[in-house]
Amino acid sequence: DSQITEEEVVQLKQKFAAIKTFLDANADTFVASHTTFDEFLQQIQVSSAEAYFRCIRATLKTAKVFLKRQPREILINNYSRKILSSFRSNGDIQFVLCPYSCATYIADYINKADRGLSVTIKEIYERQRQNPQSTPFETLRSVASTYYNASEISAQEAAYNLCRLRMSEASIGCIFIPTARPELRQKILRKRADLATRDPQSVDCLQPGLIEHYIARPREFNHLNLAQFAAYFEISSKKPATVSNSDTINLPENEEYISNSNFSGESGKWYQLKAGSPQVYIRRRKSSKVIRYYKYNQDGNPAEYYRTLLMLYRPWRDEERELLSVDCEAHVASHREEINTGLAEFCVINDDRLDQFFDQVMRDRAAERDANSEEGDDEDEQDEDADHRRHVPVAERLNDFD
Repeated sequence: DSQITEEEVVQLKQKFAAIKTFLDANADTFVASHTTFDEFLQQIQVSSAEAYFRCIRATLKTAKVFLKRQPREILINNYSRKILSSFRSNGDIQFVLCPYSCATYIADYINKADRGLSVTIKEIYERQRQNPQSTPFETLRSVASTYYNASEISAQEAAYNLCRLRMSEASIGCIFIPTARPELRQKILRKRADLATRDPQSVDCLQPGLIEHYIARPREFNHLNLAQFAAYFEISSKKPATVSNSDTINLPENEEYISNSNFSGESGKWYQLKAGSPQVYIRRRKSSKVIRYYKYNQDGNPAEYYRTLLMLYRPWRDEERELLSVDCEAHVASHREEINTGLAEFCVINDDRLDQFFDQVMRDRAAERDANSEEGDDEDEQDEDADHRRHVPVAERLNDFD
């Protein structure tokens, strides 16, 4: 319907809302009757099946499959005869047209009991923030107490919490890389005992983080970019039994960075960082972690976007000289092959595809907010399963899943 106008879309959406209201009000009547689809069209005052389909299409943001059914079947979930005969349980099967949307739907469904909780917590935070007598600890305690008292959890999860058992386990580690500018990064103060050993006039009161450890990496790892360092190495302040002697490797001071992904340290071997107090050690992991970082929009903030690419996927030592005081876009263009290789190592889905997924999620959430505002404040009290069941009785000419 590429020729349809905006005014017609608004009219079709209004008609669809009227149809849905009619179905919700007369669902039990349809279930008990043998109304045909043509009779149903007459009741909702729609001239043809094509006009009915147009009303449905006007409300869709993404592709969706509707199963053909009779009006009396509007309260029946989509089902598979084979699965139904095997499991003898309720089902609501849908076609997966977008894997990302499927994952988002599952996550939202798992967390549906917490809907509205974020608003409550935000209100508590604002009240605490406006109270001059409130301390950060009291604010945190209020938020935590509210979350635990308002959350709906299973008996098993409650038992795990009471026994202080780990709630989740992952076979792959995950690490966040702070790619923001230095003045925007969060820092942690050194421990009081560590500060007591330092010069009282010293301003070095912050604990070194991932970025500082990367800058102080041993010289044999000059070729590693920040993403590789974060993904392939563990950091420890405890001195291991054996430490690799990096001084035995003689490298010139003005050595150029040479990308060599085949050499990233012996698995399980410890290496001592060049600097740091107290001293820090790194160990090569047997398996890499999943990296996370703040992703800037290429069109909205190109300067930070290209700086992040250089920071993650090309080796560097001096952040001010190599990242902050240079034309990052020009450097990315001149080292495009090296950066693309680094991206391919960690990013299975390219940025354009991720942006499409993100835009789709934003559209879906906007559509959900619009639907919530139209249906009123009592939506949370409605049965979500009934909402899924009471879609349109007919759309595409498809049979049930065989």
